[in-house]
Amino acid sequence: MIDTPKISVIIPVYNVEQYINKCIKSILDQTFSDFEILLIDDGSDDLSGKICDEYILVDKRIKTFHKKNEGVSSARNLGLKNAIGEWITFIDPDDWIEKDCFKTILAQAEKKDLDCIQFSYKRIDSKGTVFETNTNQTAVSNLDEYIKTNAFTICAWGSLFKKKIAIENNIQFIKGLKLAEDQIFMLTIIASCKRLQRIPDMFYCYYLNENSATQKSQFVDICESITALDTFSYREKFQSYIDTMILKLVFVSLKQDDCKIRTLYRTLKKTKVNPQEIKTEYKRYWLLKKMWKHCLFVALLLIRLHDATKSKNHL
Repeated sequence: MIDTPKISVIIPVYNVEQYINKCIKSILDQTFSDFEILLIDDGSDDLSGKICDEYILVDKRIKTFHKKNEGVSSARNLGLKNAIGEWITFIDPDDWIEKDCFKTILAQAEKKDLDCIQFSYKRIDSKGTVFETNTNQTAVSNLDEYIKTNAFTICAWGSLFKKKIAIENNIQFIKGLKLAEDQIFMLTIIASCKRLQRIPDMFYCYYLNENSATQKSQFVDICESITALDTFSYREKFQSYIDTMILKLVFVSLKQDDCKIRTLYRTLKKTKVNPQEIKTEYKRYWLLKKMWKHCLFVALLLIRLHDATKSKNHL
């Protein structure tokens, strides 16, 4: 008979030989021990796969899976398929967690009969300096109440949710989507829960990795993510958030060397975004707001030219 762990920890692994040891060690050092670790090697061509295999000999709670490189969504889906724990959490291989994380979040989740508990995080640079913290808290809430708090987190990491939520609702990551795949997944998980809570404890340590997918995004990937967000099943429930994220992706795409203004214009024009209703700190949105109905193409082009001119002036 196979013992069923309380928590399944899924870690997608790809070319992270310099980070993965710290990540795994932070889990093995937890003050709570009833978990399994699923290391999903997504076709790494450095020593990551070998390091994962070595950990199988270190701790029987660790399992390693090797697959061809298909991206983080495919890797996480394989983890979901093989996880046997009652609860699921994701950790990225270049990040780590504080030692009381599992003990605290599981105790709270079981005490409050939650479907999903989300915890806070801090962002750390290569020098070990904490340059950003994201902390918030809510009472135990139903879905509508939780959305209204605007305190939810939308990264794959930073949450603990019941495995049955994903299984019963057939929730998976969109294979092949390189940006916003974790946001769509987590918003779908949240939308499928009845009891949720965010706690202020900053248990998750997010390392700012310059080689991450976000930092190396390509124009075509951004356009695909804009379309995926706009056609998201629960778009109406998360309207303001989705609109804001789409426009953030628009401005990211404008900085890409391979940006095609006409393609971006056609992609954005097809969406349901209404910039007039969006509250954001991005001051450049005023141009889109004023020219949205009249000349979106010109607005995008002007912003593109403005950014290019600004970059040259800094050289």
